[in-house]
Amino acid sequence: MNCSYSQETSDMVNTNKILIELLLIIPLCLQFLVIGDGCIEMERNALLSFKEDLVDPSGMLSSWNVSGDCCKWKRVECHVQTGRIISLNLRNQDYQSQVSGKLSASLVNLKELRYLDVSMNNFEGLSIPSFIGSLKRLRYLNLSYSSFSGVVPPQLGNLSNLVYLDLSVEASSMRIFSNQYLVGNNLGWIFELSSLKYLGLSGIDLNLTSDYLFQTINNTSMLEILELRACKLSGFLPNSLGHLSNLKILDLGSNFFVGDIPKSIGNLTSLVQLSLSNNQLNGSVPESLGKLSSLSILDLYGNPWNSNITERHLHNLSSLTKLSIMSTRFLSTNLVFDIPHDWFPPFTLKNLQIIGYQVGPRFPNWLRNQHKLKYLQLSDAMLSDAIPDWFLNLSLSLYFLDLSDNNLSGKVPNTFVFVDGAVLDLMSNSFEGPLPQFSSNISNFYLGSNKFNGTIPNNIGQIMPKLKQFDVSNNYLHGSIPSSMGNLSALDALSMNNNNFGGGILSLMGHMSSLSFLSLSNNNFVGELPSSIGNLSSLSTLLLSNNNFVGKIPSSLGNLSLTEIWLSHNNLSGEIPSSICSQNLLFLSLSNNNLGREIPRSLHNCTNMLMLNLADNMFSGEILAWIGDTTMPMPRLQVLKLRSNRFIGHIPKQLCTHSSLHFLDLAHNHFSGTIPLCLGDLTAFTGDLNNDQWHAFGRYQKGGCEG
Repeated sequence: MNCSYSQETSDMVNTNKILIELLLIIPLCLQFLVIGDGCIEMERNALLSFKEDLVDPSGMLSSWNVSGDCCKWKRVECHVQTGRIISLNLRNQDYQSQVSGKLSASLVNLKELRYLDVSMNNFEGLSIPSFIGSLKRLRYLNLSYSSFSGVVPPQLGNLSNLVYLDLSVEASSMRIFSNQYLVGNNLGWIFELSSLKYLGLSGIDLNLTSDYLFQTINNTSMLEILELRACKLSGFLPNSLGHLSNLKILDLGSNFFVGDIPKSIGNLTSLVQLSLSNNQLNGSVPESLGKLSSLSILDLYGNPWNSNITERHLHNLSSLTKLSIMSTRFLSTNLVFDIPHDWFPPFTLKNLQIIGYQVGPRFPNWLRNQHKLKYLQLSDAMLSDAIPDWFLNLSLSLYFLDLSDNNLSGKVPNTFVFVDGAVLDLMSNSFEGPLPQFSSNISNFYLGSNKFNGTIPNNIGQIMPKLKQFDVSNNYLHGSIPSSMGNLSALDALSMNNNNFGGGILSLMGHMSSLSFLSLSNNNFVGELPSSIGNLSSLSTLLLSNNNFVGKIPSSLGNLSLTEIWLSHNNLSGEIPSSICSQNLLFLSLSNNNLGREIPRSLHNCTNMLMLNLADNMFSGEILAWIGDTTMPMPRLQVLKLRSNRFIGHIPKQLCTHSSLHFLDLAHNHFSGTIPLCLGDLTAFTGDLNNDQWHAFGRYQKGGCEG
């Protein structure tokens, strides 16, 4: 789980933004009380024209009327002596009532405007108007997260008095309007903004500026906050970063930077937050990082680092509250978090993430004084130890604990306080014994791939009522599913596969209206599949293979929008329900049952099917009757397995029209005639099958001709 850009990080950024805003607003506020005749008529008319071009569903501008004093209108501030409008704040806090429309050029008549904020609105993919570059008295300009697109106008370089500039967009929603982006093709104009303290361009496509952007930004020596997250920037981080000596926040996360962190980073002694997460940085982390005594947040998550971390990287970081480092490098030897076992860190962390670094084999003793931890993730850290008592006695109050992918044993960490909605992940360790009881506040509970035995507590539905995800797969658990589990109305994912559970599954069909993922494969469940399974209205993935279910496949599955159905290796009989198929279904595996009769033509409705496995059943009839006389009804199908059934007739040449087919298995049926030569023309077939698969297909060809 990648939670590297946490709420704590967001709060830090917002706090620093507010401080800069206050520095700008307070001098204006001293002039906000209006004396005399109120606003100037030309400026009132400019605002009314501006309003006419906007759609305002929430009535944000309802106080703007023809006869009123515009200095008393909401969202407007005027100069105390001249009556000139100096501030216009249309920032929206409610996504349900965003202002839309367009920004009218009538704003150019506000000659003294110093503060303009139209952020968090919805301008539906329109371009940022170039006339904003005429508002030369502006010191604060915020157009962020308002769905602008097109090219950032270079006229913004005329705003030489700007202290605060935020044009950020939401990277995940840039494509909403006609696949358009906000693009910065030429940002040389930033060189003119020498007074900037805040520059936010996150989410803007700055790919074409990678070669010179930082050289341009270096002229803004007063810069305190630089946010360039998810800007498609690439190349090496320049050594010139160290010249921005006033920086407090540097966020370059989610780009494509490579190489090292420059040693000059140690010159940024005012730095409070450094985020380089989710790049391609594959070099070293310099020891000069350890000089940053003001640093509170260090986020190096999600890079293919080739650098060990030592005490020297951390020895002077006395203000650190969050440390996040994850290496995505896959090597035969792990990178090492090389800290002495008895080291006493100078910081007190709230958030610690170390993933893909060797911290073990012993549990890190330097965590002894980290009594304020809220978020702890030591995953894939080569820990082969019992969790020590001193750690269990830390009296932590946690919302996230992840010790997965290690070899931990002994007592499980169930002594901590877990806050409402907490996540606990102990997957892939060596914990054993009965399932322990944990806090009722846990929502995501992962205990899979351990050595737990015994049964699931009968009252789990009462003691852990807030469960949203529950994974106990790959253990040694047995018994039946407790009836109380059917009352977990918030549960959306349940994984109990690869255990020794038995009995029926009717108890799950209670009030689990949120369940979208159900995996019970490789157990000993028996009985019929209940028709009430069709009441699991949110279910999209159903994995019940390798059990002992009998009876018919319930037609009520057709009530669901399933993407995967895996019922192989059971004792199911009857026919495939005609209702089972829809455009959502991608995988249908019914092999190794006692299903029969002809394949229903209703499978034609599975137009997006990728895999169909009906092998080892008793299906009969001609394949041609199912396929039809034209082309294959499933154009995306990649795997088709019909072996070991009772099909007769010719192998239809319509199979040759299926250009995406990777794997075809028709062996052990009763076909007659010749094999269509055109099957050899299937390019996906020849390009992607390995030698063993070709070998199997060759055996089928020989046997098919004889049959």
